[in-house]
Amino acid sequence: MYDINNNLVRDAVERHTSAKDIKSLVGEIGVLRSLFEKRVNNAGSDPELVQATPALKDLAIAIQKLVESTHSMDMKLGNVIGKQALVSLAHEIIQIIYTQLQPLADRVPQHDLDDAVEAIGTRIVDAIAEQENSG
Repeated sequence: MYDINNNLVRDAVERHTSAKDIKSLVGEIGVLRSLFEKRVNNAGSDPELVQATPALKDLAIAIQKLVESTHSMDMKLGNVIGKQALVSLAHEIIQIIYTQLQPLADRVPQHDLDDAVEAIGTRIVDAIAEQENSG
């Protein structure tokens, strides 16, 4: 480890190394994206923006590498669920709902239960599709 004499830095290092999300780079990606945005917004003219290009390029490369590393790490840790697994999970959830509603069949017509479960299933599948399209 490092022998850091600066109290602010030493405390920050201790805080960051004891964090629960130590295997996540999402915060770092956010910081780099914020720096990129700030650098672009601080350029008040075209010449200033051109002058900032090397720094922007370095930030863009760093962001790209962190995003790729995060994706790779998520894949290795099993934090990413595939489309087919998600669809299978949705079908299982629908089956659980259907099974749990069956005791109500003597109080509610079966076709109403079937319609309700179908509507629930459609909403679950639509929600999954919406997440895929937005992410």
